[in-house]
Amino acid sequence: MDKNQAIELMKSSTSKEDWNNKCDQVKAANGGQYPEWWYSEIIISSLCDQVLGAGSSQIRFQTY
Repeated sequence: MDKNQAIELMKSSTSKEDWNNKCDQVKAANGGQYPEWWYSEIIISSLCDQVLGAGSSQIRFQTY
C-alpha cells in the first residue's frame, strides 16, 4: 500500500472503530509498523479531525 492509498483509506473512515481497523490495515501492509510518513501525514495534519469531526484526534486510538 503506497502513501496515497493509505491516506485515502484513512479518509474513508466512518467511526473510531473503523479508523482503528484501517490503522491495522496500514500497519499490516508495512510489515507491522506505521510507515515513516505516518506521523506527518496523518497525525500532524489532523486528518482524524477532518474525517471524524473536530476533537476526534483527542480520542485515545489504539496505536500498537
